[in-house]
Formats: sequence, structure tokens, C-alpha cells
Amino acid sequence: MPELSMAKKEKRIISVDLIRVLAILLVIVFHLLFILTHNNSLRPIGFVGVSLFFIVSGFVLVKHYSRLEEFSFKWFFKRYIKIASLYYFALIVFVLLFSKQVYSGSLFKNLLLHALFLDFLTPETMYSIIGSAWFLPPLIGLYILFPYLNKFTKKSLWFLVFVFVVMSVVRGEYLTLASFPPLFFIGEFCFGIAFAYNKKVEALLISLLIVLIDPMMVIPFAIFFVVFSFKWKFLSSKILSVIAANTLLLFLFHEAFIETCLGDWKIYSLNKFNGLFLLSTVTLVSVYLSGRVRNYFSMEKSKKRKNEKVETLKAAVFAIMIGYSGFLVFSIIFAQDSVLTSPAPILSFDYFDSSYASGRCYVEGSVSNAGGADAVEVVMNCRRGIFPLLPLDGDSGEWSEELGQIAQDGEVDFSFEVECSKPVRFECDIECENC
Repeated sequence: MPELSMAKKEKRIISVDLIRVLAILLVIVFHLLFILTHNNSLRPIGFVGVSLFFIVSGFVLVKHYSRLEEFSFKWFFKRYIKIASLYYFALIVFVLLFSKQVYSGSLFKNLLLHALFLDFLTPETMYSIIGSAWFLPPLIGLYILFPYLNKFTKKSLWFLVFVFVVMSVVRGEYLTLASFPPLFFIGEFCFGIAFAYNKKVEALLISLLIVLIDPMMVIPFAIFFVVFSFKWKFLSSKILSVIAANTLLLFLFHEAFIETCLGDWKIYSLNKFNGLFLLSTVTLVSVYLSGRVRNYFSMEKSKKRKNEKVETLKAAVFAIMIGYSGFLVFSIIFAQDSVLTSPAPILSFDYFDSSYASGRCYVEGSVSNAGGADAVEVVMNCRRGIFPLLPLDGDSGEWSEELGQIAQDGEVDFSFEVECSKPVRFECDIECENC
């Protein structure tokens, strides 16, 4: 078999790292602003970020595997492990910490379809568990197609024209800023491939075809072209490379940190600080275990000598975090420690489920009070979540339900339905007069 890699020890390209950092920053900023404002006009910010990721993916693959022109299971498995090793641990973390706050219906069905990257097959698994991971199925699809896209894009620019025409037709059909089919982002992916073969100006001109669907959609291609037009020597390559190397981690976990910080998602009956601490610890554990899995499959074999003092300090900090997190878990199980109690009410969802059928969305669940006082005038505020990135039908998708009073250590069940033209993910928070 011919050698697939162009260079085993290729230096990092600072422009690629800059694009990755910019992309993840746009995605995080969009999610934060949308959660705070629920303003749908912000969605293009997230679209540009995701689009840049697909462009840089095609570009980087060519830089490392330019000779790959037919499908190789060994090559694909390496790409699959790189994503799945962290994604699978993230799925487990989200389910264990947030439970029904992040999925509805059958847990087995949710985990199975997400593990197979087929979560788009059913309404209840679309955007569930880790909503921001919706981009992984189309990315996996483009990985499978890469050898052939690489072969034809390298040979002829007319193929790139054909790709953009197809993508324009697909986007014209969906009339949205994101979707699961690989064809929805195939233009970005092939643009990155052509760019890597130094067909920069030609690729940019061909990308203008997307203007026929939405002029805004040409922005990611322009940004990529401009970033690669400069040297960026004044930037710290070390800082950029660290952030760029962890974009998948940031993509998967940032929503959980935002929602927990804002108090919209609860980690059992933990207060906000302890909840964030536990989330941070299990995130680091996931990263560590993911690295071990990749090492097992010979994905990453570092030959760098490690600084013993730095490694000892890391181990000590990690041990402290693990120890305190163990204490929090113990406290959750026995629910007796003062770290969990408060003279004020502490409200959280014990159970939350939503389903869709025949133009109606059904929501049910229960809210409990683990604090040290009765909760008065409890109100549950619900809205359509960030995902899916679908145009709304003229309404804000927001409503409130009064739950009345919830006694200390008490629980209240709720069940209601609303008009819903498409399957959507709901997000709800709870407030009370004396919380």
C-alpha cells in the first residue's frame, strides 16, 4: 500500500490553528448569547463557526493524506477513534450528570443512535444529550467520502463547481443554516481540499455560487481566504495550538458549562459551584481516558520527555479534584452533608421528558425541592432550545407554567402540551418568589 501521509513530522500551520480558535469562539459566543437572549437573528454567528470547521477539516486532511484516493478502513478507523474516544465518554458524562434534562424517550435508543452517529434518524434523538454534537454525523459522512472527493477535486475545478451546485440545491431545499446530510456541508469540505492544493482564488470564486441561496453563506469562505493571506507572526503559536488541539473538547462540553453556570441545568441537588467543580473533574477524567484509548490504538505516541515536577503538580491537583468530587458524589448519594443544604429552596428537575406527535409537543416531568425551606409561587419557564437550527413559525416558542408551592423535600409533577410544527428540543428553568 502506498504511503498516505505527506509528512510525518509536519509543523503546525498557524493559520489553521487561528481558524479553529476563531470557529470555536464563534460557536461558543453564539450559544451563550442565544441562551441569554433567545434571539434567532444570532444564528448566522454559529453557522459561520461550524462552516469554518468543515473547511479546515478538508484542508488538513489533504495536508496529511493527499495520496489517499480510495477508501481505506484502517485510515477511517483512525479518524473514527479520534472523535469517538472523546464523544462516547462525553455522552456518558452528560447522561449521568444531567439525566432527563438532556434527552427524552428511551435512554438505550438515544445512546445507541448517538454511538452509531445515526441520531438524526428519529425526532427524539435529534439534538439530544449533546445538542452541539449534531455536526458529527455529517463530518463522519464526509470522512468516508474524502478519498473520492480528494481524487476528483484535485483533478478538476469543474468538480468543485458541481459540488457547489449540489450543495446550493440541498440548502435551497432545507432553507435552514444546518442539517445532517453530508451534502449540506460538502462545499465547505471540498473548498478546503481545493485550497490545500493551492487553488485558492479559483476556489473562492466558485464559492460565490452559494450567494444565490444566501449571501451570508459566503462569509466563511472569505474569512478562510483572508486568514491564509497573512503570516500572523505576532501571534503566540503555542497558545493557539493548545486551544486548536482541544476544539472537539470545547465543542462537546461548552454547552454544559454555560447551562450549569446560568443555573438552567442542575447536577442533582448540588449548588452551582459544586456542580461546576464536579463537571470540570469528570470532563478532565474524560479527556484522560480518551487519550488512553487513542494511545491503545496507536493514535498518539508522544516521544517528548516529561518534566517530572510539572507532572507531579498535575497529579496532585488532579488527585485533589478527584477527592473532592468523590466527596460530592458521596453527598449526593446520602444527601445529608451541609455542602448541599441551604436555608433557601433548591429546585431541580427530577424527571423531564418531551415528545412530538401530529403537530403537538408533549412535556412532562417533576420538580423537587432539596433546600431548607418551602418554595413559594414556583413558575417553570420553557422555550425552544438552541437546536435544531430551524426557522420558527412566527412565534417565540416561549411559555410559562405555574406549579404553585413546593414543600421542603417535596415534589410536584407537571404535564402539558403545546402546538409544535416540528420536533424541537425544549429547555426549561424554574424560579420561585423566595429562591
